[in-house]
Amino acid sequence: MENPDAKYEEWIRELHPDNAEYADAEIIDHRFYAEDSDHRHIWNEHVEHLDGCEYKRVKPKQVHPRLVHYLFIPPKGFCMISSPANMM
Repeated sequence: MENPDAKYEEWIRELHPDNAEYADAEIIDHRFYAEDSDHRHIWNEHVEHLDGCEYKRVKPKQVHPRLVHYLFIPPKGFCMISSPANMM
């Protein structure tokens, strides 16, 4: 790990810049928190081998797919042409 102080979200943004488009730097695609996420498993295996970094393990999170629309914070200048009815 180049930066031992890095967070999981920072590592994901480095690997997948398309996930850095969110306005809030702490938000990444919910799929990276899935139980079967290869990225999450690789991260957890790596931090297990670093002294004192056990606290950096990332637990799986479940986000209901219908809530993803409401959790997305669009970046500045983002324009979505869709009515709220289409999001239900």
